[in-house]
Amino acid sequence: MRLVVRVKPNARRNALSFDDEGRLVASVAAPPREGAANDAVRRVIAEALGLTLRQITLERGAAARLKTFALHGVDESRVAAVLAGLRAPTDGRSSTA
Repeated sequence: MRLVVRVKPNARRNALSFDDEGRLVASVAAPPREGAANDAVRRVIAEALGLTLRQITLERGAAARLKTFALHGVDESRVAAVLAGLRAPTDGRSSTA
């Protein structure tokens, strides 16, 4: 399974979310230097999806904001459910307002 992630380095906190255009976004406090942000993104993905770092490989975009990660040995339906939960509104407001 592959995840395409837009990275926001130098963020206030580490988080995985979706933007208004439906893209998966990893905000990381690490700077985009010497692979620090890439490592932080792997940790954010691992924590959010309940994976180990060994299960996550950066395939494309080492120096770009848009990165492709391969997830190895994962239950795709479980990953899809976790990602769907990230899209759900958490503040109780309806999106039809």
